[in-house]
Amino acid sequence: MPSSHSHSTLPSRSLRTHLLVAGSALVVGCASILGAGSAAAGTSQNGYPLVTQAQTTQWAVNGVNFWTAPGKPTELLREFVTWFDANIEPITLGNGDDWSWAEPALVPPTNATYSNHGSGTAVDLNLEIHGGQGFSGTFTPEQAGKIRAKLASMGGQIVWGGEWSSLPDDPHFEVR
Repeated sequence: MPSSHSHSTLPSRSLRTHLLVAGSALVVGCASILGAGSAAAGTSQNGYPLVTQAQTTQWAVNGVNFWTAPGKPTELLREFVTWFDANIEPITLGNGDDWSWAEPALVPPTNATYSNHGSGTAVDLNLEIHGGQGFSGTFTPEQAGKIRAKLASMGGQIVWGGEWSSLPDDPHFEVR
């Protein structure tokens, strides 16, 4: 239906486009200033893109399901988890004590980057036995030696949270 007004009160199309572009730049700039870090880029700490669960590959070891990023992350993590189950300890406790993909969440204490679980590139194994962030020394020296040897044999492509000095995380393994 035609307008009954002879003059439009809207700015010109060109001006509206410039305002939209400037407003978008302001939003992106504010996100960076406020510490969105990798959130603005949509990546986790290791640089992999954040994914939804629907974008992951589902696989199982010893009846426990995992969801990881398709391709190399799934290949590496499946190899390691299968080996861990056979050579370190079974991962059959269940009760949600084995984690893989999770909704993207910022990592404390800085909240500047997203967890690698959000990109499907990390797993936590047997949390009921090995605690979580802040826990170290929960594996026997023999188990720890085997884990280090396996990770070395995989070319260092997986990192063990149990080796972190600032905030150890014994059950955590992630793709580099």
